[in-house]
Amino acid sequence: MNLTPSPPPSGEGSYSLTSAHAPKLAKELADAQKRVPTGSDRGMRLVRTVAALIGSGVLMVALFVALSPALWNDPAARFVNLLEERARLLDIQVSIAGGALNFPQRIEAILLQPTIRPVMYYELDSWSTVEPILAEMARYEASFARGYPTGIVGGVILLVAGVGLVVALLRGARYAGLLLWFGLTALTLLVNPLAWQRYYLPLIPVIAALAGLGIARLLHFRKDEQDENR
Repeated sequence: MNLTPSPPPSGEGSYSLTSAHAPKLAKELADAQKRVPTGSDRGMRLVRTVAALIGSGVLMVALFVALSPALWNDPAARFVNLLEERARLLDIQVSIAGGALNFPQRIEAILLQPTIRPVMYYELDSWSTVEPILAEMARYEASFARGYPTGIVGGVILLVAGVGLVVALLRGARYAGLLLWFGLTALTLLVNPLAWQRYYLPLIPVIAALAGLGIARLLHFRKDEQDENR
């Protein structure tokens, strides 16, 4: 038997599949089935992703030590000294800021500082009277480089980023790297007692990634809805 033309209602030529092509089709279907990831494949991808992230962290620490001569003679002791000095500086900063944030305020800062809150140009009130600083701020605010205005636009970004986070959580292993990136960044900020905006800058790239995922999901949902209504 051969492929025989059979005219469809539209008048265009088409072909019906015969037994001569069945083995080829069966092979293609079997190959496609092999390419579908199984549960063990997903698990291995997650393990590889986590291992790569751990390896990246170890490499980062090694590079930090290699590029910090002050740590070379006794890295462990110098790290302790570094942490002690940072703790003393943090106490001074908290005193200047008027006290540490409580836990609900830290959650609020994680959500709002990178998206909705106005840009924080300085952390010391005394800078509000420094004319060169004020002039520099005015030039920046008048330039295209200032980016999107906070408020409504930031709220929309936060909303679609929330959608992206839900999608990433539902799909688990597929977005393990993105979830780990967001989780580690958020955890480090939960121990931050200051609402100083510069500390929340690391959240901007991961929020942008989550917002992109959220927008893609919403567009896909809209397309599916339109297809169903046809």
